[in-house]
Amino acid sequence: MVELKPCDDVNDLNQLQVKQKEVLRERKFFFVLDDVWNNNYGLWNVLRCAFESGAQGSKIIVTTRHHEVASMVTTVQPFKLETLSYEDYWQLVVKHAFVHVPVGANQKFEMIGRKIVERCKGLPLVVKSRRSWK
Repeated sequence: MVELKPCDDVNDLNQLQVKQKEVLRERKFFFVLDDVWNNNYGLWNVLRCAFESGAQGSKIIVTTRHHEVASMVTTVQPFKLETLSYEDYWQLVVKHAFVHVPVGANQKFEMIGRKIVERCKGLPLVVKSRRSWK
């Protein structure tokens, strides 16, 4: 296991990449870059280079809502996930938001929760990342 240390002495992107290459050198890693929006190939190439020192078999998973980003960063066929149905999404909200409150105990909570479900448009990560659920 690699001990992670703060990079307080790093002042620019180049220095950060050098440090990252040192830490990853000959080590197998698994990174998840979640919800990537930038489709600038030059910037992706710069980011990708920082991972090249890792051991063979290392993996990077990129999630995005943009087909252009998926096409740019992929080495395999992109996998498109569908959104959840309203009812499935509602059940996910209930599981995370109503942990200590019985469903139906407060109609106001349920009404607010259902409005949130409509606004989240079936994206499950939104429910999981809501800090207000805790």
